[in-house]
Amino acid sequence: MAWRIVALRRGGAGRSDKTSRRPVSRLTPRTVPDEEALMRRLAGIRRGAPVVEREEYVLGTVCGAVPITVGGVHSAVGFSLPVDQEDRLEETALRLRNRLEGALTAHAFTVLT
Repeated sequence: MAWRIVALRRGGAGRSDKTSRRPVSRLTPRTVPDEEALMRRLAGIRRGAPVVEREEYVLGTVCGAVPITVGGVHSAVGFSLPVDQEDRLEETALRLRNRLEGALTAHAFTVLT
């Protein structure tokens, strides 16, 4: 999941390189079925927005990922919840993003001082 955010941030050739090293494979009935569908999904993700998936990787599990950019380095932090806690997914993603932004901003300020 988090790798999709990294692929999205790379764009163009970097995105194709990332997806070619991690070919799309159907893990559950809810998994994105092919590379074309994955590219459409990536195109629909707003830059900087948390991403959520529902039972695409493992049945019974929902996942979220939060993008992180420090300098020119793009990464993401992912997390999973049991499907019976799906109602917490988006709130958890937003809370994680806010806490990470706060921590990274404080750290960057400390480094720059």
